[in-house]
Amino acid sequence: MIRNKKAVEINVATVIIVILAILVLVILSLFFTGGLTSLWDRIRGTYGVYGATVIADAKNLCEKIYTPEQFCMQPVSIYNSKTGVYDSKMCYEDPIYAKIKVNEQTIDSKFECDELGYTI
Repeated sequence: MIRNKKAVEINVATVIIVILAILVLVILSLFFTGGLTSLWDRIRGTYGVYGATVIADAKNLCEKIYTPEQFCMQPVSIYNSKTGVYDSKMCYEDPIYAKIKVNEQTIDSKFECDELGYTI
């Protein structure tokens, strides 16, 4: 006797393979966009040897107070809790990753600072 099937049957193994493939694609996209680093920092609950508030303060300084020239040329001192000393980091570097806008152009890397003529 032939049953009248109105739906498509799908194997459980196929569903699991599709879910794993989607998970791998998400992880790869995070890896290539740099989002995996910040995700890992959030999972660990710390930002490496720097506290989350120290990084937030440095990012605020870079984005809200600094001029474009200061953003590109003046390092920020952030406290390293592991060594007990202050490290000099540029606004666009790890772990700050700040961004500013200048004439509708976003500056977030050394390359863009160099393009605008702000070089050390």
